[in-house]
Amino acid sequence: MKYKFSSGKYTISQEHLGGYCICPGKYDGEIHIDTWVKKKKKLNYTIHEALHAEFPEMSEKKVNRLANRLGGFLWLLGYRQKKRKNNK
Repeated sequence: MKYKFSSGKYTISQEHLGGYCICPGKYDGEIHIDTWVKKKKKLNYTIHEALHAEFPEMSEKKVNRLANRLGGFLWLLGYRQKKRKNNK
């Protein structure tokens, strides 16, 4: 799937590769979310990588702190990933 952040267009994938973000240059950027990670940790990882895409200049320390705070807040409000029909 693709998503456009302020820093450019990104291809989003979920794989067993850990979470990381590659900012766009000549080609679209990439965001990978590890499928082994579950529940609240996956929510935090997803927010973390989205923050890198939206604010590429933000330090890793700030991204970590903000992702954990936003993830904790959303978790408290009941945000959860729905189970897919194919059990992924």
